[in-house]
Amino acid sequence: MSQISELKPIGSQNISQILQETVEMTRQILQCDRVIIYGAKDLPNPQAIAESVAQDRPSVLGQKIPAPFLTESYLEMYCYGMSLTIDDIHTAELQPREIAILENLDIERVAIAPIHLQEKLLAFLVAYQYPPSQPWEINTASILAERANAVELALGKIVNENTNLKELEMLASSFNLAAKEQLFAEIQSEIYLQQQQPGILQTIVEKLRSLLECDRVLILGLNGAHNDGAIAESVAVGWQSILASESGSTLAYLEEDRHGKVRAWGDTSQKDPPTWYSQQLAAFEVQAEIVAPIAHEGKLLGLAIAHQCSSTRHWQEREIYWIASIANLIGIMLDKPQTLKGNDKPVKSVSVSAHSVSAQQFARIIQKLRQSLKPKEILQAGVTEVHHILKCDRALVYALNHNSYGKIVAESVSAGWTKANGRVIQDPCFEARYLAKYRDGRVRAWNDIYQAGMTNCHIEQLEQLEVKANLVVPIINQGRLFGLLVAQQCSSTRQWAEAEIFWLTQVANQIGFALDNAQTFNGSP
Repeated sequence: MSQISELKPIGSQNISQILQETVEMTRQILQCDRVIIYGAKDLPNPQAIAESVAQDRPSVLGQKIPAPFLTESYLEMYCYGMSLTIDDIHTAELQPREIAILENLDIERVAIAPIHLQEKLLAFLVAYQYPPSQPWEINTASILAERANAVELALGKIVNENTNLKELEMLASSFNLAAKEQLFAEIQSEIYLQQQQPGILQTIVEKLRSLLECDRVLILGLNGAHNDGAIAESVAVGWQSILASESGSTLAYLEEDRHGKVRAWGDTSQKDPPTWYSQQLAAFEVQAEIVAPIAHEGKLLGLAIAHQCSSTRHWQEREIYWIASIANLIGIMLDKPQTLKGNDKPVKSVSVSAHSVSAQQFARIIQKLRQSLKPKEILQAGVTEVHHILKCDRALVYALNHNSYGKIVAESVSAGWTKANGRVIQDPCFEARYLAKYRDGRVRAWNDIYQAGMTNCHIEQLEQLEVKANLVVPIINQGRLFGLLVAQQCSSTRQWAEAEIFWLTQVANQIGFALDNAQTFNGSP
């Protein structure tokens, strides 16, 4: 184990990166199985807002975990800055119920240090060991306290000394948002990496309910009729399971849900649906709901549904986008990638294996996108990663305005090909129908631009950049089409693989979220 004198300060200036760097560094120093940062909100069931975990252990990021050592009886010592190490949960002063909670999580040893900011308890840095394991070393508490102090110093550089309580609460909220964005990325990654695995839909609904912090999430499978069966569900304790009910196999939905638009009702009592639908909502105590279509090429395959039963709810745009994006990915998973192709001829395939980008690699890509709160740096990080992973000749971001003028605002290009960064383009061939489809999350994949049925003027635009194959996915920022993330092959035509299309879509989603986060932090509209 490293000595305290060897500990390094945290160099990041982004909250999400500070937290992630802390848990990874701490787990490496302590050589333990898992390190989590919990927010100090909602004790004794705090949310895991950052995590580093051994590869053979499931992630709990974003979940609310019962924490017996974060109960009221321990809070006073944490408020005074004291750390805690437990070598054996069975010899600690815990109730049988609390021991059972830790045993269910396979936890044998725990070490905890509080994180303060301006004398306010903000979070906890917690290390875990699983059996069989060695007792904590004598300096574990000191090392953990040093790491917690490093977090405080790093956050102190971000938060002004005159920060008031309200601003500290906003910082705590940003902790929560960082964890949620990380959990959303994890759901995407699991769909990407485990789409053929049994039980993947159940995993999705469970994590989606954790992400939305709602009372019920279910996936409704459709066969074209107005009612069909619930095929996966996660429901909070105390609320009725639709999947297990008699009507679960014939759940009805509205005609408007067939048309590809997300429906978000914050208060179902203020709506005027058909009587049969009102009765269905009442039967399952639904007070607020989001319904997102699971579709492919205009065919409705199912619905992803979130319910709030305990109260009405104002659904945030970010939450609506999360469930809509997951529904879109489920559609891709259940069918072929959602692409707009011309008459493509078979050409040489240069593919990225569906498993070549691991969950940890994907998480590292996300972290690179979040290392800066400057949009220009976020976009450049994105194209650099795309260029490297896809091994294409050029990756770029094409930002759009309301007149369909566009500007290339970020680029990573191989030596020998024309540099396009900064070019302003007005493309008369950029038909309104494609803009609408990009706004809906659609993708265009051209294996050979000369065999794709493009107009001459569109081909001429691409020829100026020596493009022979083009892959285009939308970047959605705060619910609006920001621009396009584009991968281009100039040396030859290219058969874009399904995994490549899917992966590029995920990167574009993460760029959009990183831009959202930057705008939120900087106070931009």
